[in-house]
Amino acid sequence: MVDRVSIHIRGLEVFGYHGVHEEERRLGQRFVVDVDLELLACPGVASDALDGTVDYAALTAAVADIVAGPPSRLIEHLAGRIADLALDHPLADRVTVGIDKPQVALPHQVRATGVRLQRRRLHTYWIGLGGNLGDRLAALQAMLDATAARGVLVDAVSPVYETAPQLVTEQPDFLNAAVRVRSTLAPWRMLALLKRLERRLGRTTGGPRFGPRPIDADILLWDGGAWVDDRLSIPHPRLAVRRFALVPLLAIHPDAALPDGTRIDALERDLPAGEDRVARFAGELRVPDAGAPGAPSGSVTEPA
Repeated sequence: MVDRVSIHIRGLEVFGYHGVHEEERRLGQRFVVDVDLELLACPGVASDALDGTVDYAALTAAVADIVAGPPSRLIEHLAGRIADLALDHPLADRVTVGIDKPQVALPHQVRATGVRLQRRRLHTYWIGLGGNLGDRLAALQAMLDATAARGVLVDAVSPVYETAPQLVTEQPDFLNAAVRVRSTLAPWRMLALLKRLERRLGRTTGGPRFGPRPIDADILLWDGGAWVDDRLSIPHPRLAVRRFALVPLLAIHPDAALPDGTRIDALERDLPAGEDRVARFAGELRVPDAGAPGAPSGSVTEPA
């Protein structure tokens, strides 16, 4: 069972000084604001703790401060400022902001004029790629290209590293890399996309765990801090002990840290020397052409 929780603010009335005309900015007028904030998750449903949700009282006060504060010429701009505030909460996923001007001066009889703005949070993910069967570099590139083709923005790609296999050592060396991407996809939907693309690129189930594979893609970190549900955990549970993941990650995110503040470079330095060889590979990956950010096509049908 997956809960979808929204926080609603209805009919918040605040006096402000927004408008294109000088009289509006000098005399001010009443604005009526509605906010619908949909959450990625709401731990408070189970915990009954305020820190497991968005405090609607605090959100209401912050929205009121924006409306009563420095003026915007356009209420579209004002709505964008409110949306930015709402989506800054780590649990936030998407928001709808409505602003009405009930006292607008027009030569026609209207009850109110206003705008509605809808915005989704654009998440940043750091993803680890690897594979050790077939044309290894081509497989990594194919994964990158397929991800970008589904509306995910690929911002940065690490160098490629040749790495010694771990745990199951009687198998070919891996190629590993890390990429930074942006998407409106929630964590479980990003995972669903990656696993679906793995299957399309030839990965099958049933082999030995940690055994050979043509492609592997794991979410290492994201900009939302810690995430744990029955489908995945972020940070990746074994990130701290995988030099083959840490080194590429540091190449594109030198200041990376775990949600508790532990620096990734410190984790990599503290790993004991051993058989976890990581060496630069001669080949490179190409950043795919940018597309429009957003969710992939409707073929990913995991529950919302």
